[in-house]
Amino acid sequence: MSQSTGSTPSTTGGEIVRWFDRRGLTLLLSGTPYARSTSERATPVLIGWFLLLMLVALPMSTTLAWWAALGMALAIVVVTWLASNALRRRPLLGPVQKIGWLESAAFVIGPPLMITLATSTDEFAGEDVDPLTFKVLTAVIVALLQLVALLVILGLERLGIVTLSRWLSRSLGRSLSQTGSTLATSLPVSLGVVFFFFLNPGVWGSIGTLTITPFLAVISVLLLLAALFIARQQDLGLAELVHFETPDELQDALSDTPLVGLADESALEVPASCPLTRRQRFYVRQIAMLSQLMVGLIIAAAVFLLFVVIGYLAVDPATAQVWTRSAPNVLLRYEGAGHTYLISSAHLQVAGFLACFVAFNFTLASATDARLRHTAKEAAFQVIRQACAVRLVLLRQGDRAQA
Repeated sequence: MSQSTGSTPSTTGGEIVRWFDRRGLTLLLSGTPYARSTSERATPVLIGWFLLLMLVALPMSTTLAWWAALGMALAIVVVTWLASNALRRRPLLGPVQKIGWLESAAFVIGPPLMITLATSTDEFAGEDVDPLTFKVLTAVIVALLQLVALLVILGLERLGIVTLSRWLSRSLGRSLSQTGSTLATSLPVSLGVVFFFFLNPGVWGSIGTLTITPFLAVISVLLLLAALFIARQQDLGLAELVHFETPDELQDALSDTPLVGLADESALEVPASCPLTRRQRFYVRQIAMLSQLMVGLIIAAAVFLLFVVIGYLAVDPATAQVWTRSAPNVLLRYEGAGHTYLISSAHLQVAGFLACFVAFNFTLASATDARLRHTAKEAAFQVIRQACAVRLVLLRQGDRAQA
């Protein structure tokens, strides 16, 4: 996977893969000599899930002593590890690099096997069905849940959602530092609109009294509307983003990448556009859209924390009970200085609703404010253009090597 291609030294193979991984753009390596299959990309996540379940969750929920259950789980894990490497003729103690049929079978069968071996049938006594039958049904249900987890993780990895989430987590800190001025200008305006909503009994009586399902439905509708609005308004300019008209444009895009100064002249011929598949185009558009949503979510988090503090200081139990027409579900309570300080579930729901409303309002404002759009998308566009430049050079070097 890291062999040299064209003029790129072999030592840069791992660097290229890591560069794309750190930016959540591994999907753009598809078609290049450094592409990895879906099972290879999903291997760390699947191994982490399997080890967490086998070595932590199951040993704590069996009738055996924890050390005996842990030893049994370790035995299953080690046998799977050694058998996988032996079958694929890898070093026996080397890392598992790909999830194949054997690893998938172990992922699905391992946990129910653990339940079967480490759990006494007497533990299921007293149920309406035969204890042995109930034990078998439990093992089958766990196997089905593992199968669903396997398919979901592979599906998310194939769609690029896993790498996209990694990119979003890494970009959170950058977005926070880059949007300091945006927060300073946007928060006062947003707070001027929603502050009195927070002290409105009607909001507390409606949003604050919702159960978890309708509350999450309301929040989901707001976030979905914000995402759809951004998607409709987004002027990505993908054709210009992946096109390089002059050698200087391509060289500039390759700066701060593993290929800076390493690509030969034939790989830098311009004008040229980086070819992207339909799935890759969809993925790139999602990154551009979510980069703008990220700023709105940061503002929403700031508003949420602010209203939590204000509510804790200003809304006492008597006020909360009058506004919600029921006794508050107290999460935190403190009495001092002649006042009762309170955080209730209604308090958090109202703060969360108003925070999402502010995020939605920010997406509307960003559609008409060029400065806000520039702040939200600049970093994402830069990394996408860099990745497309690297992909273009790698594809050309791969074509030349095959010729």
